[in-house]
Amino acid sequence: MALQPPLMTYYARVIDNITGEEIFASTEASRNLWFYGNCNGLEGGESQYIVEFDIWNNEPAYNAGTYDTHCSNAINCKFSVWPDINLTMQNNNPLFILTQPFMFARCLSNGYDTPFMPLKYNMKIDVTGNNNSNLIGVIQGNGDHSIVQTKIIMQANSNLNIDQYSFVVDFSYNM
Repeated sequence: MALQPPLMTYYARVIDNITGEEIFASTEASRNLWFYGNCNGLEGGESQYIVEFDIWNNEPAYNAGTYDTHCSNAINCKFSVWPDINLTMQNNNPLFILTQPFMFARCLSNGYDTPFMPLKYNMKIDVTGNNNSNLIGVIQGNGDHSIVQTKIIMQANSNLNIDQYSFVVDFSYNM
């Protein structure tokens, strides 16, 4: 009998970037707009909030916590940012014209002190599960999960004088 494909679920939280306090949580991470708070595109600085994605493969709720059924591992797991929902560079999104990345992310599987790494449409970070953090880019099919935190860091003199920014975050994997 062949294993089922990965059973991926996603949750998200908005966390205060200074206090670490949870501001908002959702069970439908793929259907929400996320508010990173204020971030000055002229003077630079960090976003007011961190958006944290909790990514599961075969979470315990699928099998009432028994793990009687395993599914395939999700491999080559990556997290990236794009200017539009079509994952293209076809529009003139001013965030993606900047010479320095505006989005930063980190996977917490190797510890909470993992540094935030820059993301652009051609930059991705590996997403690794907690069950075995030596398997880089793998979220195993036995109830494994990973947490990815994202925040915006605008460089000084970015010259973006707009109140809202639009972009898409993307989690991808292979079977």
